[in-house]
Amino acid sequence: MKTKKIVGLTLTLLASITLLGACASSNNQTTSSSSDTSVSQNSTTTIGEYLANEEESIVLFEVKEIDKEAYTNSAYVFQDDKVTSYNVSIQLGELVELDNSEIIDLLESQYYSKIQKNYETEVGNLEKYSYAEDYKQGLMNTLTSFKSKLDSFKLEAFPYEIILETDSSGNSKKKKKIKFETVDIDYSPVTTNGEVTTDIIGFTNQNNTVTIHSYARTYPIYNTSFAAFHVPDSSFTKFLITPIQNEITFELDQPDTELKNVWPDIIKL
Repeated sequence: MKTKKIVGLTLTLLASITLLGACASSNNQTTSSSSDTSVSQNSTTTIGEYLANEEESIVLFEVKEIDKEAYTNSAYVFQDDKVTSYNVSIQLGELVELDNSEIIDLLESQYYSKIQKNYETEVGNLEKYSYAEDYKQGLMNTLTSFKSKLDSFKLEAFPYEIILETDSSGNSKKKKKIKFETVDIDYSPVTTNGEVTTDIIGFTNQNNTVTIHSYARTYPIYNTSFAAFHVPDSSFTKFLITPIQNEITFELDQPDTELKNVWPDIIKL
């Protein structure tokens, strides 16, 4: 009888030791896994590589300051080696709970609403123009004809290229310029030479350049992180920012990059 009790106690003790060992092993694996994930979340990439992301769209915002109460001046969506521009003003605090697809939906909604409001403003202001009555009527006819085009207008994504401005040696990069086209809507009835005409009312393609001097740092707004880049300071813009999921350190692209749309200035000049 004693022998059976001893055997039973021994088996119980062995089972407990085995279970404790399994738990310790599981905890070690969990700790190791968490550590590996933490390492993978902290990475370094170039701006060109970041914009060329093939898995999801990348959104950049031009802002004067990085604050939950601050507003964007413009937004750019990069996808498939092209960029779409949105000249809209959105409070940064509104963006923090949105993923990229929801941000793009908001940009689309805001942009198309804005161009319709701008059209109505132009029509409403027509009576304030000091033009002859026959010309004013011609301008109204042009605006009325343009309305159907405005209603069916869809923003176009344009190819972009990144020009690396280097120092005198051609090796070290100083800053980078992202060049692309944008679409503007011009309601001005006056040409550059002072002649009054309605012919230029409509859509016009413009060349645009966004210059990046350097990576600044990551700024938190509520529970969302924004990576910020220094751009030439102006009355409207001081930073270019992008929402990021994980901690990323950005670098300027190198002159010997293999990205197909990134060029040293010595080649593109």
